[in-house]
Amino acid sequence: MLAGAIAQHTLIAVSRAHSETMVVSSAGFTDTPIHLDAQSLRSGSQHSPSGAVQWFDYAAAVVAELNIAGVEVPGFEMTITSTVPSSGGVSSSASFELGVGRALCELAGHEILLEDLARLCQRAEHAIGSMCGLLDQFAVALGQQGSLLKLDFADDSSQVVKGDLGSNSFVVIFDPSLSRKLGETGYLVRRQACEEGLAAINKVSSNEFSSLRQVSLEWLQDNREAIESAHSGQGSALSSEVVYRRLHHVVSEMQRVDEAVKALSNNNPEEFGRLMTESGKSALEDYELDEGTPELTFIVEQGRDLPGVLGMRNMGGGFSSVSLALIENAAIVDYEDAMNESYSQKFGTELSFVVFEPSGGVEVL
Repeated sequence: MLAGAIAQHTLIAVSRAHSETMVVSSAGFTDTPIHLDAQSLRSGSQHSPSGAVQWFDYAAAVVAELNIAGVEVPGFEMTITSTVPSSGGVSSSASFELGVGRALCELAGHEILLEDLARLCQRAEHAIGSMCGLLDQFAVALGQQGSLLKLDFADDSSQVVKGDLGSNSFVVIFDPSLSRKLGETGYLVRRQACEEGLAAINKVSSNEFSSLRQVSLEWLQDNREAIESAHSGQGSALSSEVVYRRLHHVVSEMQRVDEAVKALSNNNPEEFGRLMTESGKSALEDYELDEGTPELTFIVEQGRDLPGVLGMRNMGGGFSSVSLALIENAAIVDYEDAMNESYSQKFGTELSFVVFEPSGGVEVL
């Protein structure tokens, strides 16, 4: 998949404490410094929040994972500020975690590969109950100015994709009043459909596929009838037609990623935008990532036809309002006005917008 870091940032200021205490402060959440349980975080166990997850639990979880990894984190005082929207689906938690982890490694005099730090921060997020993938952490860890990243999670490899977007910028569009909860959506059902679909494919194919990434779009389309027939014999509650559409989205999306890399490498923002729009259509029509979220359908369908828009799609895993557009710089203000007017008339709330160009990832200033 393709990813990139945005210009909005989390800034971590940290210094050694005169004792073994660990104190974190963030004016964005509270005026009162929070004293972490240093003894518990040095015990060699993962951090387990007591009650509802709070902002400081993310910092505590990173500290615990660093100690598990053998990093001797000293006592510290830390102040955290952020310009990353916390409700915008733009990886605010990953930005927070990577910033805390990188700062504490620097304070402890510990060198760590950014890929390893990303995995450590993923484990921290899992510890507090968010079973996320590595996309957000890798984007924050490895992002480079003016470039996107092609990430391959079969082997956790990454490729920097350079290209000129011309006089265009990415814009994240979202309704800050809405939140995304994977456990209460069709996320797990989509995963089940893909697993059942892969099993049906293996009944049809003479090859044994371990992943959908090994299946070509041409082969999938040529064998649709046989795949649906094989699936119908599995006794699943899921419709074979629906399962095929889920497969079609995943396989075609992987092909679009490769085509998008070529478009960007050839400095062709128009083709890149077209692929974004095709991706968005597939996500809504074949994968139905707007299930239970009419706001997403409205934003994508309304926004992609406005003047100056080169491409538009949903952003992230769906089931939220978060969308991504590539827009001519001169058209951004009018685009925001038009989207806000139509959206507020239909849903009664206003949208938020984050304009960005691909930026660098975590670093020590």
